[in-house]
Amino acid sequence: MTVALSAYSLKVTVNDKSYPLGSSQTAAWPSGLGKETQAQSTEDAHRWWEAYQLAEAGEIDELQARVDAGDEHARWHLASLLADYRRESEAANLIRPLAEAGDEVAAMWLARWLAGGDSYRFGSGDTAELRERAQAGDYYSIQALAYVLAIQGRIAELRELLCPDGPVRPELAAWLTRQSDVEVLRLGADAGDETCQRNLAHWLARFGEVDELRRRAAAGEPRAQWWLDNLPER
Repeated sequence: MTVALSAYSLKVTVNDKSYPLGSSQTAAWPSGLGKETQAQSTEDAHRWWEAYQLAEAGEIDELQARVDAGDEHARWHLASLLADYRRESEAANLIRPLAEAGDEVAAMWLARWLAGGDSYRFGSGDTAELRERAQAGDYYSIQALAYVLAIQGRIAELRELLCPDGPVRPELAAWLTRQSDVEVLRLGADAGDETCQRNLAHWLARFGEVDELRRRAAAGEPRAQWWLDNLPER
């Protein structure tokens, strides 16, 4: 069973059928769903909706009181609200217990907030906890730490994170394909990543870095050789 929010009402989906919350259909649930479960599900949906409304109204104190009373819906909404107010450290403190309990969405949020929050501040965070979580194998912390190190220009540390044993670590292969910083591209190219080699060779050709193209072509990078063969006469 799932609870979904439409533009006008809450709906409950049971066995692929949707019922408006509070309707006669949800008063008499489909067979197989006991009355106790019905009551719990309805109450849970209402608590989610109340927490959502409190967050929309910016009611931090009321949400915190509900969190203290054990309301997990309030915890999620309060954490998101605090992050919107650029209070990422407090948001991270709220969501951390859920991440440590194995909730993947919480782990993703936590890594982002530890890294500094929204897009124009992303990379401003403290790397200590991110590094600790990355060393423990947390996928989202590995990605967030890579972003922070790249943005802060900490290339030696990024190299250690990106390719500790030579090749690019699998958790960062997709991340690497989205990078455009030339120093990051060099790291990936040196580690044998073909996408980085292709993008770096294009950049080197565009900016006339022929000497590096020659070095990379001599080292066996086919895209560097292609650009050398196709550069206009200088």
